[in-house]
Amino acid sequence: MGTEALIEFDQVEAGYGNLTILHKASFQVREGLITLLTGANGAGKSTAMKTLFGLIRPGSGDIRLRGKSIVGRTPRDMLELGMAYVPQDRSLFPSLSVYHNLELGGIMLPRKQLRPRIEEVLERFPRLRERVQSQASTLSGGERKQLEIARALLLRPEILLVDEPSIGLSPKIVGEVFELLGRLAADGKTILVVEQNVRSALKVAHHAYGMELGRIVLDLPAESILDNPEFNRLLLGGHVAEAA
Repeated sequence: MGTEALIEFDQVEAGYGNLTILHKASFQVREGLITLLTGANGAGKSTAMKTLFGLIRPGSGDIRLRGKSIVGRTPRDMLELGMAYVPQDRSLFPSLSVYHNLELGGIMLPRKQLRPRIEEVLERFPRLRERVQSQASTLSGGERKQLEIARALLLRPEILLVDEPSIGLSPKIVGEVFELLGRLAADGKTILVVEQNVRSALKVAHHAYGMELGRIVLDLPAESILDNPEFNRLLLGGHVAEAA
């Protein structure tokens, strides 16, 4: 697995209108690894991910991909640069079939490439192949999450951003989703995941950052974070000193 910093989030301030959510937030996502961004509700985790993908423009600071600034790039630009985003909120078209949802996910692809790409992702998701003509509204929560991830993979991204993949899922299905992310990383994908279900995420994550009030306050290898008393305070809402 690579260890180069593929993404650098450098002293970023960002938010919504006059409301600043991120306060000089800095972290790195290393190539070929799963990086976990966690913290209590309202810590700024999803805002950081949206800013990285170009949905929010930072007020200051820099974001670099492969050493080059991507500030001001649009989500479409980010897709073309090899980054895909699976948002926290459900993004499927419930009245359309699994296949048609996949087609819409590949709308940027030339028509002749679309069908082979759909076949490619269905090889990875046999349950979706079984239900390929079913309406998305009839899928289970786990199947819907598979479809969201499958759709993101149509463009063969090198980097996958996944926001709160465990929301609304049973513990068994949560485990399956994180196993899937682990397999994708083993195949060479670089993954940034925002997640509060820390124990499940840490089974596959390599590095973890803890966020509090829009700042990175913990920066630790995944295998050691659960034993860190500062981390336990962070999840319980206690104050943690900012990471150096």
